[in-house]
Amino acid sequence: MRLTDVQPALDLSQRLLLRHRLQSLQETHTTALVLSEGQAESVLDLTTYTGLQALVEIALKPDELLAPARAREAIALRPRQCLHGAYGVSRDGCASCLR
Repeated sequence: MRLTDVQPALDLSQRLLLRHRLQSLQETHTTALVLSEGQAESVLDLTTYTGLQALVEIALKPDELLAPARAREAIALRPRQCLHGAYGVSRDGCASCLR
């Protein structure tokens, strides 16, 4: 399911409303969400909290996908975020992910 009406930056009240909405989706057997790259920062932690899976769309130009080395380079330039919401982590995740 896509969350097209969720803005990239959410305040506390919006996060609480979204958390309730995600819990309702999970209770109705929704299993995964498709998030834009901009939504990922504010929605990913709420998604994992409610037990849903998340797919994050990464915006790449078509020519960046033609050569595998260019695709890896384009993706590597983006800040990494682990499941716990920490940015700038290694490919394996943060210290909590590695436990």
